[in-house]
Amino acid sequence: MATRKQPGSTAGTIGWAALAAAVLAWDLLAPETLSDAFGRGCASQPRRAITIGAWVILTAHLFDVLPERADPLHRAWVAGARARQAARPR
Repeated sequence: MATRKQPGSTAGTIGWAALAAAVLAWDLLAPETLSDAFGRGCASQPRRAITIGAWVILTAHLFDVLPERADPLHRAWVAGARARQAARPR
């Protein structure tokens, strides 16, 4: 099984650059910025709890403060890696 942290890998850097470009393009071209959508999501219950909960989980994941077993994004990555491995012809 592949590890989540691979020294020397540039795939993550390319992914962050693509994500930054997509956010910038969206904020320049879309009728609503992502910041405005986040603010709208926090404007009323229960959307506030869902939006802030998702933001907290994402932030905790990015700062690597959640144990892997409690990190839903890491668990999704592991499940995807297992599915890709199982789908490979042997």
